[in-house]
Amino acid sequence: MKKTMLAVITIMLMLTMWACSNDDETAENGKTVAIVNGTEITEDELNRYVEQYKTVYANLGVDFESEEGKKMIEELQTEVLNGLIDQQIIIQAAQKEGYSADPVEVEKMVEDFTAQFESEEKMKETLEALNMTEEDLEKEIEQTIIYNQYVEDQIGEVEVTEEELEEAYAAHEKETGEELDEEMKQTISNQLVMQKEQEAFQKLVERLKQESEIEILL
Repeated sequence: MKKTMLAVITIMLMLTMWACSNDDETAENGKTVAIVNGTEITEDELNRYVEQYKTVYANLGVDFESEEGKKMIEELQTEVLNGLIDQQIIIQAAQKEGYSADPVEVEKMVEDFTAQFESEEKMKETLEALNMTEEDLEKEIEQTIIYNQYVEDQIGEVEVTEEELEEAYAAHEKETGEELDEEMKQTISNQLVMQKEQEAFQKLVERLKQESEIEILL
């Protein structure tokens, strides 16, 4: 599978990269919102990530006090919870098959994360704002590595046929009225690869879901 699939990273690690705030009320709520093969996902986890997404959207001008904003919160809750469930079933499947994270790779990713901050103190402040400890960060990085390794192995190398490429080129030229140069052809090829990878990923998730016991309590 091509490097583009490495963009499929767990929700947890992606969101740790945002230096966002989290209110005390949601941080203390341990209510269970879903159970995946016996593993609980708490409202604390869900709200933490929803709040972080809200911060991002708020910076883009979204007003969460408006009716449209309130509706978006509900949609975010559903999307984030589904993402956490998908993540959990993939990690469980990987661990069941004996996948583990290389400690050297974990340490390197921790160093990369730490390097984003002016000092170790700033990094610890960010983790605290995210309601996380350094141990939590290492655990999430371990899970990210396991997740990516498993997804890559399951999906494999995605191939795009010449026929698919020619159809995509023709469709683009018909839509834009412009002749394609080599750079645009490569862009279209990359888009087709990513599309196929996403389709394969969704099939993997659906298969694992069918093999899992999932209870949503939200």
